[in-house]
Amino acid sequence: MELFRVVGEGGARVFSVDVPGGVGCEGGVRADVTAMVGVGKWEVLVPAWRERAGELRVVPIGFPPEVVREEAEGWWLEPGDVGGLVGRVRAASHKGERGRVGVWAGSRGLAGAALLSARAAARTPAGLVYLCCDEEVYGLLGGLGGGVVVRPGDEGVRVDAAVVGPGWGRGEERVGQLAAILGRCGRGVIDADGLEALARLRDGEGRLDLGGRWVLTPHPGECARLAGCTVEEVLDAPGRVCGELARGLGAVVVLKAHTTWVVGPSGRVWVYDGMCAPLGTGGAGDVLAGVIGGLLAHGVGVEEAACAGVVAHGEAGRRLFARRGWFGAEDVVGEVGSILKDLGVDYG
Repeated sequence: MELFRVVGEGGARVFSVDVPGGVGCEGGVRADVTAMVGVGKWEVLVPAWRERAGELRVVPIGFPPEVVREEAEGWWLEPGDVGGLVGRVRAASHKGERGRVGVWAGSRGLAGAALLSARAAARTPAGLVYLCCDEEVYGLLGGLGGGVVVRPGDEGVRVDAAVVGPGWGRGEERVGQLAAILGRCGRGVIDADGLEALARLRDGEGRLDLGGRWVLTPHPGECARLAGCTVEEVLDAPGRVCGELARGLGAVVVLKAHTTWVVGPSGRVWVYDGMCAPLGTGGAGDVLAGVIGGLLAHGVGVEEAACAGVVAHGEAGRRLFARRGWFGAEDVVGEVGSILKDLGVDYG
């Protein structure tokens, strides 16, 4: 540890090989560049330690890509993965074929989250988006939907996937509403206030199995609440914590941190090295939930939709900052459709 201290206080740029010295320990080296030999090393993607690695570079030494995939504990998500995860849209398809999304969101004082999520879903290949909101905010939201169909309640709404929770509020009635949505919708995304309702529903029933059909999108605090641990444990051991949560609930867990971990109930892990500070803005998570929900409604697999949504969302943030500087969540909504196309989600 004394050597690490001397390196850190020396003032020179630090180049690390594979992982910075002392990763996982207090007082370890903080590198400017970390070159990983052959394959990426998972230690540098743990949120608690990611900043110590600086700029990441993988140095190829001839490992066949198919062998790397087979032997890896998980997979790094890259922009080039999105097209293969989602696929092309049939040129002759119409809105009724491309999927219907239902967004249960919005409450007094939190209506903006509902619009962000619904409008983001509308920027995916999904054909129809319904925003099902409370009567008390319908007067506000009803005229703002644009291409989104806004409904007071959900009577008569049939959807292929649901997004539940953005700005929904935490009243006790949400637990019963969530249970009803889970019963009528085959798959979807549970986010924000929906995660609190899910925790209460599970606590009340003792056990809950979502059948591998739902995506949960917690930030570290919400993940800790669901997993019954501390935020520090989530950031130190995301693979273990999210893996146990995914298996316990039968869901895909998307841990939203500066590195985003996607963990399926089978134990498969994908990580996106986001590190985009401007994307850490109010409402950005609501946008992500809408994007994943839109992809699910379009028929994309549950794990694939989660991974593709995470990458598209992150790359939209990076491109926005490069082009315009600091931005708000509504700007990310406007970028989603363009970034999906550029990453290979085309039609024809």
